[in-house]
Amino acid sequence: MFIKDLISFIITIKVTFDIMGGEYTMLVQKSKFVIRTFKITENGLLYGYKRFFFKHDKLIKFEDIPENQVSFSVFPKKSFIAAIIFTLISAMMAWDYLFASSNTDKAEALDSLTFYSPISCFFWIMFWFNYNTYTSLSDHKTDIVFFENIPSSEKVHDFIKELQQAKEKYINQKYYNHIHYHNLEPSSISAEIFRLSQLKEQNIISEEEFNEIKKELIQSKKNEEKTIGFMR
Repeated sequence: MFIKDLISFIITIKVTFDIMGGEYTMLVQKSKFVIRTFKITENGLLYGYKRFFFKHDKLIKFEDIPENQVSFSVFPKKSFIAAIIFTLISAMMAWDYLFASSNTDKAEALDSLTFYSPISCFFWIMFWFNYNTYTSLSDHKTDIVFFENIPSSEKVHDFIKELQQAKEKYINQKYYNHIHYHNLEPSSISAEIFRLSQLKEQNIISEEEFNEIKKELIQSKKNEEKTIGFMR
């Protein structure tokens, strides 16, 4: 177990570096035959998935990263039950072999043992291959799934915390810190208010912040209309 954990630790790396003056993190997770990479960029999370010769990369924008965090396990029940059954059968055959009264009975028990033991091993391998614990960021549109304990639960949750902080910083810079809009059509103001309402629903901005931005958008438009009217 120590060697396995050591190998997992060596393979699973956590690299920290600077982008645009801020600290960002990359998390690499390897479990069995799957490698998942998570890299925080300027605009979102770059997710990579590799299994054997299949490789997939996808950029998830900060606006689409869910807030809701869920932990769950995948327990392959059928493989587990089959492994238990064939293990018990193999144990019975081993008992018969050890305590057989004749060479013929011994040979029959050995044949059965050599038949059922590989089947038992196969289902245990299937169980081990498919069993995993996960932590995910999920909503109705996006699922970001992490292995729970690779390299450790603490490191995974620290990475998620950094991701949410990077998201909040990005959203604030893009939306909240630029609340003075000029020369916007009424439809554009409505679109901005709609986007802000989505941010409020995701708990990225508070009710007070939403109302403040909305008020300044509307007031900015009114002031612009007054200025145009005065010039006329």
